[in-house]
Parts: sequence; C-alpha cells; structure tokens
Amino acid sequence: MMTNDDIPAYRNLINIPASELRIGMYVAELDRPWLETPFPLEGVLIATEGDIKQVKKYASTVYISVGESYSTPGSPIRNTVFKKEGKPFTETGKRVNLEVSPPVEKEIKRIKKEHYGAKGMIKKLMSDKQNWHKNIPETRRVVKSFADSIARNQNALYWLTRIKNKNEYTAEHCLNVGILAMVFAKHLGWEPRRIEEVGLSGMLHDVGKMNIPIEILDKPGKLSEEEFEVIKRHVLEGYKILSSDSTLPETVLNTSRDHHERMNGKGYPYGKKGADLSDEAKLIAIVDTYDAITSDRVYSPAEPPTHALKVIYENSGELFDKLLSVKFIECIGIYPPGSSVELNTGETAIVIEQAPEKKLQPKIFILPKRETQPISEGTFLDLSNQKSFFERKITRAIPEGRLSDIAEEVFRIIAL
Repeated sequence: MMTNDDIPAYRNLINIPASELRIGMYVAELDRPWLETPFPLEGVLIATEGDIKQVKKYASTVYISVGESYSTPGSPIRNTVFKKEGKPFTETGKRVNLEVSPPVEKEIKRIKKEHYGAKGMIKKLMSDKQNWHKNIPETRRVVKSFADSIARNQNALYWLTRIKNKNEYTAEHCLNVGILAMVFAKHLGWEPRRIEEVGLSGMLHDVGKMNIPIEILDKPGKLSEEEFEVIKRHVLEGYKILSSDSTLPETVLNTSRDHHERMNGKGYPYGKKGADLSDEAKLIAIVDTYDAITSDRVYSPAEPPTHALKVIYENSGELFDKLLSVKFIECIGIYPPGSSVELNTGETAIVIEQAPEKKLQPKIFILPKRETQPISEGTFLDLSNQKSFFERKITRAIPEGRLSDIAEEVFRIIAL
C-alpha cells in the first residue's frame, strides 16, 4: 500500500476512500499495484458511474491527481470534456472535437533528419575532450526540438530510439536516454522547462565516459574488479567535466553524478539512498537501465522491452523508486512501438503506434503470411478501430531475435 512518503514532489495527490469517488476525478494510484488489476496502466479518468463501481471493486482507497481531475473532493462537477474508450464527450453525452496528434508516420518524416543529425552531434561531443562544451548550445536546441516533437506525437521519437547500431552504443545510448527521459517526464505531467532540463540531463549523463579507456568501455567479456572500478569513475568524471560549464543547470550536473545511485544505498559513487536523490536522478536511473537492457552491447545482446520492464518492476523499491518504476511501465506500455507481437489469428505483427488511453489496442503492421513475400505487402491495422465482425487481438509479445531486423524494415516503410 502506498503511503504519503511514497508520493514524490511532482504529483499533487489526495488520498480518499473509493466510496467518495465522483465523475471527473482522475485516479492516479490505488491501494494495490495497477498490474494486479484489469485497468489500463496509465490510471483511470472517472467518466461514468460504471467506472466508479469498477474501481471500488478492486480498491478500498485511491489517490486522486488534482491536476488531471475535472472534479476534486468538495468541488462541484464541471461540465467539461472526459474521455471514455478513446471517444471524447461531455457530461451530457454531446460529442466534442479535441486536438488530434499527427499520425506517427507524419511525425517521423518531420523529425528523422533532426534525429540523425543529433546522433552525429553527440558522437562529436563525446569524442572531443577539449571542445565538448562548444556543442552545448546545439544540444540545447535539439532537446527543445525533440520536446516539441514528443508533445506532438511521442511515438515517432520512441521509434527512432529503437533503431540502434551496436558499434555506436555510447552515443546512441546518451541520445536515447535523453529522448526517453522527456517522454517519461511528459507522462508524469512535468512542466515544459523541466522536461527539457531532464532531457538535457539524459543526453549528458554519460559524458564522463570520454575519460574512460576505450579498451575497457568496449571489452566484450566480463570486467575484472579493477576494470569495473575504472568504469565507475565515469560518474564523477562527468560531474567534473560538466561543472566546467557555468551555463548548465545544477540538475544536469547532479544527475550525471547520481544516476547510478540506488534506493537501497548500494549504488555508486557515494552509496546515497533514495531520500538523498532528486526525482531527476531517480528517473534517469530507470531510463538508463531500460535503454541499456534493450540495446545490443559488446558484452550482451539486446533484450525485448517486456524483459527490461520486468527487471525494473522486480527491482522497484530496492534499486529503483517504486512509484516511478510503475509509472515508467505505464508510460512505455506493454506493447511499445517497434515491438513484435502475435495475434489471435496466428499472424505476426509489428507495433506502429499506441494511444495513451488504449495501449492494449495499438496500431500495428501485420507481416505477410509467407516469408517469401516482400515486407511491404503487409497490412496496417488499428486494433482500436476494427470494422469486421471478427476482431484481431494481441495474444503475446514475441522475443525480438530476427524480428528486430524486420521491425527496422517496417520503420523504413512508414518513414518513406
């Protein structure tokens, strides 16, 4: 059960009995893990009396997010817009028009050139010990551009984080951590300035690795104790490097130093515990781990997103902040863009795009049934908007393996 001590500064939550729920309230947390309920992981906006009954069935007390609610304890219910199963309506049932995000295909085309250039910029920054700081203004500009893209449709940049090259791990990892940190911060409801700051923190979190010998960074086998001690130095090296630039926010410096600290005090460099860590450092710790697990490294093959999320969830409370871990799982979703899934028809598909309110029914690309057919002969389908009598459903996620190459080919199709 969550206590007041578990609520971080970025959420304004009110604990109330489930019996006091009203239409318009946004249930951000329950007195049990979301994973143990049938609810969508991102929380529940109470739009009908049926929603109230469903929540009461699984929880005795709930936490209401004031900022995401249209009604709070003691306040009148406002005649405003609610969302129920992806369909916007008012309390009177009248349909209203809401701003719609651009399709992922359109946003990918809009941002892919910027992303490609950003990868080169990070590589240049990480390889130039003398003039790295000259890349900071451009890094800030890229962060702002990415934040705007994420606000339009976060699926596009998430797709781009999935296209990876093992030989460029360090630079790609820094770029991906920055992007995923902003996606996560947006999910948490952080203000734009803070989203950009944590994005900059993510892109610069491993800058200290430029002072670590390349033969240790790229060693394919297990590191010796002595070599691991050298690797651990990168956090303090990064803090020292970034401290030389007076234009950087303190958050960026501290996150570079603290992103390997852990909630139980068994991280490094100082063995700090959760109470001594900022929300930004806790967030980057989770995102850093997620991207590392889902990337091909010289000493470890990439694992699917489902495995990375399982590792984070199983270590929540000990290594990672418990509430942030659950919120990150909500943010990424069970079937994130680029993941491979099997349908109830036996067909295999690649997830293209997911909507926040329907993460179990994403837009997919169904692969051709015969392996001899070109991938381009596959079919796009929005699982949340099927017109046929028989509806396709996802039955399970598929371990990536050879399908990671197919996912990249599908990406090229939608990015053309």
